[in-house]
Amino acid sequence: MCGSRGPRSRARPGDAITPEYQGALASAYDTAESVAAARDGILTATPLDEEAQARVTTDSRSSVPEAREAWPLHGIADDITPRTRMINAPVLVLAGENDGVEPPQVLRSNLLPYLTRAELRVLPAIGHLMPLEAPDLIAAALAQAG
Repeated sequence: MCGSRGPRSRARPGDAITPEYQGALASAYDTAESVAAARDGILTATPLDEEAQARVTTDSRSSVPEAREAWPLHGIADDITPRTRMINAPVLVLAGENDGVEPPQVLRSNLLPYLTRAELRVLPAIGHLMPLEAPDLIAAALAQAG
């Protein structure tokens, strides 16, 4: 369980979230090829079957450009400290061991100190798209927490 306030004064994204990184993320879903590159090179650590690959591409390309850009250009860098500190319920934070977007160490240092009752569980060998990579591991972790 976590709850002590760390040396940082606010919950924030990792140090890798620079304006350059945000710009690259904002264009990650511009084409089917860029989606595949992001999916296979950043978002996943294990291969997805063809159906899941196609679903990621279709879903990633189906929104309007403004929606695809909102998270990388704005949301990812938001200061969520006030809202995070309002959470008083137990929280289970699941992290993929090989998550290239929000690695466990970033969640451990930049999120957990601002949740009063949080537990971090790192799921082995998977990346950011946990529900597609390891739905059984997620179900097991939730069942254990329940």
